Amino acid sequence: MNSLRNKLSNRKLMQNGFAQLQSYSSTASTTNIQVPNRKERGPTDILMALESTIKRDPTAAHYKFIDDPYLIPASNNDKRSFALSREAGRKAAMWIRQEHAEFFDHKIAEPFIESYAPRAVYTEKSQVSEEILLNSIKSGYVTDSITIFNLLDRNVKIETKLALFELLCFYNSTDPINKEYVEERWFSFNRDIKHDSSYWTECSDKIHLFKCLKEEKGEMEVAAYNTIITGLAKHNSLLKAWDLYEECLEKNIPLMKRTYDHLIKAIVVTKHMDNDRIILLKSIYKQMVEKNLRPDVKTLNASLQMLSMFKMAQRKNIVSTIFNEFKNINVKPSLGSYYHILKCFYKRNNQLESVLNEILNVLEDEKSLEVQCPEDKLFFHIAMQSAYHARSLILAKRIHDLLIKDNNYSFLSDNYQEGIYYKHYLLLHLEALTFQSFMEIYEEMTPNIYTPDQDLFKEILSVMKETEPSIITDALQIVCSQGILLDYVKNDEILDQILDLLVNHCKPSIDDSPLNKIFAKNAWTFWTDSQDYKLKSDKGYTCEASVLEKIAVLCLRGEEFDQMLEVLSTLVNNKTMVLGSMTAEAMKEIFDACLTNGHCEAVLSLIEYAVEFGMDEGTAMGLRAYKTLSLSVAQENRLQALVGKDIRKLQAYENKSS
Repeated sequence: MNSLRNKLSNRKLMQNGFAQLQSYSSTASTTNIQVPNRKERGPTDILMALESTIKRDPTAAHYKFIDDPYLIPASNNDKRSFALSREAGRKAAMWIRQEHAEFFDHKIAEPFIESYAPRAVYTEKSQVSEEILLNSIKSGYVTDSITIFNLLDRNVKIETKLALFELLCFYNSTDPINKEYVEERWFSFNRDIKHDSSYWTECSDKIHLFKCLKEEKGEMEVAAYNTIITGLAKHNSLLKAWDLYEECLEKNIPLMKRTYDHLIKAIVVTKHMDNDRIILLKSIYKQMVEKNLRPDVKTLNASLQMLSMFKMAQRKNIVSTIFNEFKNINVKPSLGSYYHILKCFYKRNNQLESVLNEILNVLEDEKSLEVQCPEDKLFFHIAMQSAYHARSLILAKRIHDLLIKDNNYSFLSDNYQEGIYYKHYLLLHLEALTFQSFMEIYEEMTPNIYTPDQDLFKEILSVMKETEPSIITDALQIVCSQGILLDYVKNDEILDQILDLLVNHCKPSIDDSPLNKIFAKNAWTFWTDSQDYKLKSDKGYTCEASVLEKIAVLCLRGEEFDQMLEVLSTLVNNKTMVLGSMTAEAMKEIFDACLTNGHCEAVLSLIEYAVEFGMDEGTAMGLRAYKTLSLSVAQENRLQALVGKDIRKLQAYENKSS
């Protein structure tokens, strides 16, 4: 009976299951399946998504360095050398591929990747065509394009001549830096970001092409004038560009919008009075309106760049007026626009904070920041400088949060900008926070993210000198180790400041403190490093007496008497190498220790040093040595020669002083 009941229940369950499946199928047949739109994915999008799930480790070295404590560079020079050495290996491989192209003619990739193949070399015997010339122009090979053009006896279509002329004007007849040299671009100030540092160079090919294009009249003549004016302005030949602009006005040759953008920058050199410049700027705006040329963000940036060179008194109202006018015609500013605005208010601290605050309010509401103009990559480091001049740590933190958001760090486009950015960021923390709070930020950022420069290092030492010794004792060890690691102890001013903290400001209250041993070890490291530098230096080596005396005192307090004697020997016996003289306090401390240890030679050397430098303590030191030490006849004669032939006079001096 139970088995029959189970079979019936199982059959009922199966019937219910089939009924549910039928209902699901009928529902699915009536529902339209909507396939989502395809999203374009880049080749590294998956890697970036995975990377976003990992918390960043500030103590980790950059991926381009070998992750080994002994091979991770700390100083700026080491970082530059390591990175460029690695890139030099890639350059060597590219050179071998180019010089021995016959070994790299296999084409195993489908489709063929052109950049993997060696570049063609063109000589007088090369068989070339106009198609090869066009491909060379498209690839941006300036030198090769000129060579092919001349191999074709300059006999090509007028459209090809225009393309070649545009290439020569844009790159100023020189090959650009290879984009594959990432580290070379990073460690050199990027010329493409700011105004190009090169100047216009004339060459026979450019002159010939411009002449041919002018003779064609019509569209070719218009394109030729627009191209050369843009090139001249881009490469800092502004007066020539303006002369050609006036020639275009006489010939009624229409200009393109990008040409007007470059001409706006040339207004500064054509007119010297700010009022005249404004009149000329309005004239250009009027011409653009008459020719139905709509201004865009590049026009705005060119105008703001010109205004940043005006006198301070006239900047504020003019900048606000022009910025609002472009806003009314729906021109959205880029980071470069805000860069030029900050330059306009850079020295007005009372206005700078409010201006920067308004800019950040706008940028923080943006979903993402994109590069629209070359000047966009100049924004972040000038923004951090502005926050520093406004003395606003709050603004600095907002700027930093914006920088590390998404992929915004790419807006710091070279090592120089990164250094300026972090220097001012840390200086603000140093001024605004307690020293302990500052050191937490400092240890997180240095030396892997940022290597502090010597100016920042000096500021830190100055603040430490004004802070309670109990607070900075631990930080002092970090500063000492970084001074050695970054080679800053080779700078006498920095070394003297560190030693002053060790000798005076942070002097242990008890003689047998373990800190004395630690300080002595640091001082001896400073000494050995300076000796190594002396051996490697081709130039004359000099050292401050104040530095050597402090090293000697620290070794003495750390019970390293032999090490102190070595430093003292250099101090008193190499007067041509040592600048300045010992202080009376340091000499007394060292002299007392030498007397206690019965070191006659060191005692006599100190007395001789005091006498030579005319110190009043020389006679008293001689008396103490005579009464305390058991001198040989030669040593007694030497002492008499220094402080007086008659020892009785020394006794009389003692009675008189008592």
